[in-house]
Amino acid sequence: MSDKQRVRFLTAIWGQRYIEEFARVSLPSFLAAGNLPFLAQATDLEIVVLTSEKSVEIFQREPAFKALEELCPLKFIFIDD
Repeated sequence: MSDKQRVRFLTAIWGQRYIEEFARVSLPSFLAAGNLPFLAQATDLEIVVLTSEKSVEIFQREPAFKALEELCPLKFIFIDD
C-alpha cells in the first residue's frame, strides 16, 4: 500500500462519437504535463470510467486512452441495464 493520498478521477463516457471526441479534445489536455501526469506522481491515482460494456472496444482503439493506461490504472464500470 502506498503512503500517497488515493485519488479517483471519475467520468461517464459511452458511445462511439462521444468517446472519440473525448479522446481527441479532452484527453490531450488531461495528459498535459501539469495535469494528470503531475497528479499521478503526487498521488495514488486511478481513473474510473462509467460506460457501456460494448464501448470498451472503442476505448481500446484510441491512442490517448492507451497513454492514459500507461500513466495510471484505468477501471471500467459498466452501466448497462
